[in-house]
Amino acid sequence: MIKHFQKSRLHVDGAREFTYLGRMEAELHDLEAKLAQVVQRLKTLREENRDLRQQVAARADENARLGEKLATAKTRIEALLKQIPETES
Repeated sequence: MIKHFQKSRLHVDGAREFTYLGRMEAELHDLEAKLAQVVQRLKTLREENRDLRQQVAARADENARLGEKLATAKTRIEALLKQIPETES
């Protein structure tokens, strides 16, 4: 009954073994190449992300500065409008 649970040994001739190893080596090489591409793409995306964050920060600063200029212009226009005398029709 113990022999029933034992696995039989797999006998593979040398040619098949080398073919299998060759295919495995090729697959590993392909995976390494794909992984290298993914790593390079990740680096590129990180650099682009950093640049975009800097651009967003610069635009936010510019937007705040323009908002202040707009508020100043609005205040000046309101002051000028108060100086215009009202005409009676």
